[in-house]
Amino acid sequence: MNQHVNCTSPFSNLMEADDVGDTLLSAIQNARSRLEELSLDEQDSGLGAASTNANYCSALEILRTWDKPAMTLQSAIEAVRFALDEVRDLEASPVVFPMLAAATSYFDQRNAFSVEFCPEGEIILKLASELEVLENRYISLDKEATTKRNSGEPSFYRIYRDSEMQHVFDRILIFRETISALEANSVRSAVVQLATANTIVADITDSEHTDYEMGRLKRAYDRLIHSSMSVLLRETTLEEGAYAINHMMSFYRNPWEPYEARVRAIDEKHAGFAA
Repeated sequence: MNQHVNCTSPFSNLMEADDVGDTLLSAIQNARSRLEELSLDEQDSGLGAASTNANYCSALEILRTWDKPAMTLQSAIEAVRFALDEVRDLEASPVVFPMLAAATSYFDQRNAFSVEFCPEGEIILKLASELEVLENRYISLDKEATTKRNSGEPSFYRIYRDSEMQHVFDRILIFRETISALEANSVRSAVVQLATANTIVADITDSEHTDYEMGRLKRAYDRLIHSSMSVLLRETTLEEGAYAINHMMSFYRNPWEPYEARVRAIDEKHAGFAA
């Protein structure tokens, strides 16, 4: 192996990121919170119960009049769960229909046969997380092989360790190529792709390859660079022509674009040089 990819992807934060701006989920959580307050007041002396009941009714009214699709899978599930709770506890509550409608609208928008449970950008982060485990395992095995080379260990230890190292290394290469086969849709996934592109540069410069292998590495590099650059340009609101980026990046080589757009980019680049 030529280089270790430091792919740290905090998946514990993904759910919080999904929740940003999810007004339906916030409304459901608020209603549940008000219901808990109401239950506590009823168990106590009853002081403030009227105010708590009014707060709960107000929170419930927001859900009863809801008329927009759910924004995330979590809010869709919570809408269904809340509706089921209402059916069980309050029989035919008027909240049931809007909540079920919000959940079904979410799924209808994405087609019943192609629900996006895990967007491509999140797949890249998941792959990076698994890749980190494989990288660490390979480094550990390689270190063990080095320290025990002359220790007189049984030969079958070395044979089985070498076999695992080869399997781990094969999987690392597969994971890297898979990361290059997906388009990034967030800054985090773009950063992972840039790190992966860096390992490919190391592979190209540090190792000998057949023409076929070199072609695959170069194509993977192009996919990674153009995918991550597209995200960074979008998130920074930079134009392709800013700071001569279009001249340095060669957007006509963008493999994510149809060839017609790439040919058009070549014409525009030549026109820029002529001017």
